[in-house]
Amino acid sequence: MLSCSQFVIEKDGQEKQLSFVDILLERCQNEFKRDMYSNINIESLISHIESASDNKQRTLLINELDMKKWRAKIRFLGIVKFVGELYLQEILSDKLMICFIEALTNRCDEEAIESLCTLLKKVAPKLESGTTKCQRQSTENNILLPIYRTLHAFENSQQISCRLRFMIGDIFEMRSNGWIARKAFEEINPKTISEIHLDSTTD
Repeated sequence: MLSCSQFVIEKDGQEKQLSFVDILLERCQNEFKRDMYSNINIESLISHIESASDNKQRTLLINELDMKKWRAKIRFLGIVKFVGELYLQEILSDKLMICFIEALTNRCDEEAIESLCTLLKKVAPKLESGTTKCQRQSTENNILLPIYRTLHAFENSQQISCRLRFMIGDIFEMRSNGWIARKAFEEINPKTISEIHLDSTTD
């Protein structure tokens, strides 16, 4: 007898018993692989915008497109944070978490990069919690090192926005500070007067 947390589904002509968590993870994996705007008929909306009879109608259609894209982005970031929470609650293994991270890394679009930064801030401290500073620099001991190399390439690229380059910079700064956000780190380690003067000259 199946419990309420188990389901029988038909896949490839065969019945397969899955837990609620299995189904949930499969759904999340599918979301990570596809374009977050895949449910929006962007081409159709752009076509309507281009053929709009007046500026008022065109503005309304542009606002509609922007709103749909914004909602899709918020929804996807919610899924990203949810997956991060599943990992922190030890429902996801390290190996599976890396699969989610790699799925975002391989996409290379700005939305995926932003989602990747959001996810790393949440899960990287736990993924790296068992490694020393020396091990964090070793490919053998740090499964995230290839991801960081990809982020370095993005950070040095002129193909992405300044906002995203700053987000990536924040990831590396937090990592160098033991995954403590800048404000909290500065409260623990206040700057010297000479450092404050140096910051004011570089701004």
